[in-house]
Amino acid sequence: MTLAGPVEDLLLVLTRRLPADRVTITGDHALAQHWLAHTAA
Repeated sequence: MTLAGPVEDLLLVLTRRLPADRVTITGDHALAQHWLAHTAA
């Protein structure tokens, strides 16, 4: 799984301040969603 995009968008997605569709996810989308849902912001 890889998340790609502008650094600012990546940071905001990883801290759940933007939805994941703001960055490009390659590989296992379900894993990305699971990881984002189960990690602390």
